[in-house]
Amino acid sequence: MTVQTMIQGHPAEAVHLASDAVATLTDELRQRRGPALVVSGALHLYAAQAAARAEDPAESFGHLRAATAAADELRVDREDYSLFFGPTNLGIQETGILVDLTDPVAALRRARGVSPERLPSVNRQAYYHLHRSRAYVLRRQDREAVDSLFAAERVAPEQVQWDPMAREAVRAMLERERRVLNPRLRELAERLALNA
Repeated sequence: MTVQTMIQGHPAEAVHLASDAVATLTDELRQRRGPALVVSGALHLYAAQAAARAEDPAESFGHLRAATAAADELRVDREDYSLFFGPTNLGIQETGILVDLTDPVAALRRARGVSPERLPSVNRQAYYHLHRSRAYVLRRQDREAVDSLFAAERVAPEQVQWDPMAREAVRAMLERERRVLNPRLRELAERLALNA
């Protein structure tokens, strides 16, 4: 529900939904149960992402701190209730959140410490590369951005084909394209049906 609310353009409400859901886990969290930590950590990540998109860095970083504490407690990546959470997913999501907060330098720094292949989810692995690509686009490092999009495409081609972030990144690069310097961009744009 939190993700859908955010996608529908209501990030502030998504923050409240995730926060309210975490509050219901209080007794479970006191007992340090793994599944509760997974759910709590994932909800804090959703809230951090929604707060970033609502342009509320303080709220976003507060939820990131809570998610980090849950990941530190778990120490491993887990999947409970169809939610992936742990140190690896935290790194992937934090990278994306830092991009949403328009801090591409911090996002790329955070991404360096993440090994996405540790997760069995191709979705999470692809998003790692998509977040890096978005950070490179913000830094106007288009070659690196295209390389990251190609890496995401190798992992999950269908996801990249229809992902709004990938399409937005390609459009931004096309607007400032220099074919001589980045010939692979046209190839990627053709596959995404974004050629002018």
